[in-house]
Amino acid sequence: MTLDVMPIDVDAQVDDLPELALIAQYRDGDSSVRFAFLDPALLMPSDINRTFDEPGALDDLLASIPVVGILQALVVTRVADREDAYRILIGHRRHAAALKLGLAIVPCLIVASDGAAQEILSILAENDDRLSLKPSQKAELYHQLTLLDWQPAQIAKARGVRTSEVRAALTLHQLPAAVHEAADDGQLTLDLAAELAEFTDDPKTLAKIMDKGRGTWGFRHAISDARDRRVRNAAADRIFAELTLAGVKVVPTPRDFGYGSKQAALHTLLDANGAPLDPETVKTQPGIFAYIDKQAYGGPQAILFCSDPETFGYVRRVSNGYVSEAERARQAAEAETRAARRAALELAADVRREFLVATFANPKAAKKHHVEALRDAMVDPGRLTYPGQLAELADSIAGASIADTASSAGADRLSRILVARWITSREHQLAELSNGRTWAADTTYVAAHLTRLVELGYELSEAEQSLLAEIQPHDDGTGDDIESDEKIEDDE
Repeated sequence: MTLDVMPIDVDAQVDDLPELALIAQYRDGDSSVRFAFLDPALLMPSDINRTFDEPGALDDLLASIPVVGILQALVVTRVADREDAYRILIGHRRHAAALKLGLAIVPCLIVASDGAAQEILSILAENDDRLSLKPSQKAELYHQLTLLDWQPAQIAKARGVRTSEVRAALTLHQLPAAVHEAADDGQLTLDLAAELAEFTDDPKTLAKIMDKGRGTWGFRHAISDARDRRVRNAAADRIFAELTLAGVKVVPTPRDFGYGSKQAALHTLLDANGAPLDPETVKTQPGIFAYIDKQAYGGPQAILFCSDPETFGYVRRVSNGYVSEAERARQAAEAETRAARRAALELAADVRREFLVATFANPKAAKKHHVEALRDAMVDPGRLTYPGQLAELADSIAGASIADTASSAGADRLSRILVARWITSREHQLAELSNGRTWAADTTYVAAHLTRLVELGYELSEAEQSLLAEIQPHDDGTGDDIESDEKIEDDE
């Protein structure tokens, strides 16, 4: 049904009719406009406008139209070759609401059609102003305009936006769906999305950026990292080509290189004559290889190295902790020898401590060694210390629990306690040395202890003899031998 068709002067009334204002900004053809009430059934929605399909998009109109009617006319254009059909340019929501409400007529402005471009621009104008189209939706509509030979500058002028914004949206259209989703969610601006275009030839890198990016600054960091990797990889490829052309074999980075590997960098080696190696001279010789350090400061670098310096006659001038097989075997043998002697010394300690209790656990021995023990206590009180596991030995020599009796003991008992602590502290020093903790033992103190035991009738085991031979003070050739503890005591 068509009623009251009236011509309208667009130029005179465009400021008063918002619908005409949307059309007037981009119309190039016939300016004639007519007003009419049309049957909604005669109106055909645009195939590319689906912004009102979201749930609840029509609720406001379904509530207001029964009360105040349709306040703004729909903008339509006649469908070619059909007298009774019109295509909607602006007003899709109003048309959908009219159909739901069963209205017989709706107010319409009938304009001359400028083709698909006019239809797309009208959709942009209507929906972007009302709903703020998502970036991917704008990108799709801009792309459709380019298919109609519209240039970004034309689109920008028609829409009243910057040309760079249109270009960025067109770039977004070329990117994968994951980028569209990030842009639509507000995680990615159009400008940042445009920067991602440089990675479209590298899907793996683009996927990593999308996985790491979180918000504007997260994406900036991810893009920056990806660019740095691309630059470094390109530089590494150039270095690889140069080395290959020069006849140098390029291999992966050796495991633990520089921190214990058999391989050694050329700048850390000397030749057989003790002269530093010239990398340019030897780089193609047997045993010389290169790897590319992509993470080197200042950019990727080629690291030239020898796979086995000793085999090829080079000398390491910088130790990197590498141990040859022969040296490793020697160290293992030494460790085995030390372990065997430690076990032997532990066995000897049981016998030796029986001797200590038998020899020193009596008042006569305490009286004989009291002065020497007292002297050591005065010179270095810290010497008379021992760990808790040797307390039983000390108590056995003292003839009573030192912890329980020391505070109330008389002179004789105190003398025995002093000697017991003195002997036990020497045993502690000997135990430390037997276990290889040389830094925790006074070798002179231990040597004097073992020598005294021999003088008192103790027979050293082979392991104890070997230990004493290592730590025994020797005559320096001056004739001033060290006096024994026994001689010092006799002098006293």
